Amino acid sequence: MLLDTYFYHLPRAIPAHECEDIIEYGKSLNPKEGRTASSDKMLSSEEKQEHSEKIRRSKTVFIGDTWLKKDLSSIVDYANKSWKFDLSFEEDVQFTEYEPRGHYNWHNDGIKNPMNLKNMQRKLSMSVQLSKPEDYEGGNLIFNLRGLDSGSEDTVISPPPEFKQQGSVVIFPSFLWHKVEPITSGKRYSLVMWTLGENWK
Repeated sequence: MLLDTYFYHLPRAIPAHECEDIIEYGKSLNPKEGRTASSDKMLSSEEKQEHSEKIRRSKTVFIGDTWLKKDLSSIVDYANKSWKFDLSFEEDVQFTEYEPRGHYNWHNDGIKNPMNLKNMQRKLSMSVQLSKPEDYEGGNLIFNLRGLDSGSEDTVISPPPEFKQQGSVVIFPSFLWHKVEPITSGKRYSLVMWTLGENWK
């Protein structure tokens, strides 16, 4: 699939003081080790842990507060003018904490039937930068266009450097492959929200 726009970036969309409040609120909810969508029932607990850490190493918790989803969904609606996807529902917002060695390897978010909603699919993903750029090193969000740009080789692109500014937002189609590179020092906090619509036709 060829796209005119691979992602939409809005620098400093969320005020710094609000980012700090969200960080404190998210931490107070006691985030747990993030899970991956792929887990094999035949693996032992030790093997599952090793398998998961190769894919993802972070702590997460979901925030269902209406005010937060309302604020973020208005940004998604604005960004969606680029794609005009049929959207109808937002999942709860995921708060994520990355510590040193924390990462999330190549994956996409485009799962079908999330939250057991029939005939629904994730269509747009949003990532919000809560941390200040000086709070951590590493942890860059990058995208891979392989399969979308008619090429068979990897084509890696990054949001502009301004995305590392506190409160910045990037929105992209959920089928776009992406990853968070390992944190080398400090901590990175972020929000992720997925917006759903009826299955692709």
